[in-house]
Amino acid sequence: MTWLGYLGTSTFNRERHLKTIPMRVQVRLLPGGEDEFLEMEPEANALQLLDRLELSPDAHIILRDGRPLPVDALLADGDELDVVTVISGGSQRGRTF
Repeated sequence: MTWLGYLGTSTFNRERHLKTIPMRVQVRLLPGGEDEFLEMEPEANALQLLDRLELSPDAHIILRDGRPLPVDALLADGDELDVVTVISGGSQRGRTF
């Protein structure tokens, strides 16, 4: 069998192989956080990133290119993401109950 013939009988599955290679994303926690690089599973989504960072999706927004990502949005290798802590509240001044 020639070398090329051997390649034709290989059981190597490129698509399956690519799904096992972790992707790398850059994350900046705001306000005041430093950049951090994380390896994530292929086809990870924004909610899985928050889980990995042990952050609540109710109190954080993930931004890609300045735009918010839904929690089910898939991440991509090389993404540069900002994770913003949402602060809410207000003044109690002037309120009557």
